[in-house]
Amino acid sequence: MKSTNLSDKIRIFKSAIVISILVVIFTITHSGSVIHASGMNSEDMPGQSELPWLFIVYIVTWAAFFAYVFIMSKRQNDMMKEIAFLKQSMKKSESTEN
Repeated sequence: MKSTNLSDKIRIFKSAIVISILVVIFTITHSGSVIHASGMNSEDMPGQSELPWLFIVYIVTWAAFFAYVFIMSKRQNDMMKEIAFLKQSMKKSESTEN
C-alpha cells in the first residue's frame, strides 16, 4: 500500500511541475499581447516588462519548495522503514541470546 501512496505522490508532483511549466510558458508568450491589444506601449506601464520574470521566480520557488517537501517525505518514510527493520532485528537478536 505504501508503494501505491508513493507512486501517487510522484504522479501528483509530476503533474504539478508540468502545469507550472505550462503556466510559465503561457505567461511569457502572452504577456506582451495584453499590452499591445490595449494600445499601450510598454513604456506607459512601468514595471510591466518584469512581471513575467517575477511570475517565473514565484513558480520556481514554489516548485522548489514542493520538491523539497517531497524529498523530505520520501527520506522520512525510508528512515521509518529502516527503524522498523532495526527494531525487528534487535528483537530477533534478543530472543536468540535468551
